[in-house]
Amino acid sequence: MERVKAIRDYVTSDKSSWERAPGSGIRVIWNGADEAAHGHDDDDDDDESPNDSDPPPSSPPPPSKPTRKNKALSIIFQRYFDGVWTDNSWLFFKSDYGKSSVCRVEKQATRNEPAGDDYDMVKNPPWPGGTYEMNDLIEGVECDYLNDGTNPGSLWCQDWDAPFPKDSEGPLPKDLEIKCKEEEVRWKSEAESCSLGPELNMDHHAVVTCDW
Repeated sequence: MERVKAIRDYVTSDKSSWERAPGSGIRVIWNGADEAAHGHDDDDDDDESPNDSDPPPSSPPPPSKPTRKNKALSIIFQRYFDGVWTDNSWLFFKSDYGKSSVCRVEKQATRNEPAGDDYDMVKNPPWPGGTYEMNDLIEGVECDYLNDGTNPGSLWCQDWDAPFPKDSEGPLPKDLEIKCKEEEVRWKSEAESCSLGPELNMDHHAVVTCDW
């Protein structure tokens, strides 16, 4: 756990990454390219060469940019209780920014992960520690949600503004960080009841949100 935390602290420092825009919470890892390679070069000087006038070779058009405006990942702790057995799970929902995912049905979740059978855990949920693949979250972009169990964690995604790689270069690295935030209701003493009937109870507690 200490190693994971040390790695997280390093990759979010200025030694290994740069912030895409001041205050955005989105960082891009230095991977051999500088900020100019990501569209931050203000130098308008171009090197002239005899072949500058030659038309470039034709190539297939890159895929369209993902739709990402005002979207969010909402992570919910869910408890099912049938009067005898308790079943807890983490639900990962794609949603519109600012829209609650509490009491959404489980089948709408992008991902569902077991979280033990402690009946009272829903009152004060832990952080969703682990690494979770989120390739269905943002169209055209692969992402992972990483959490070391001590904080809200981060989404690490391919840089959707980076030039589309050639086939020989392989996929883009997941080096764009979207920092997640703690939901305001996480420390409430009671979860939200989502009634399913007299013999089956479902409770939701919002824990983490990541928006982009």
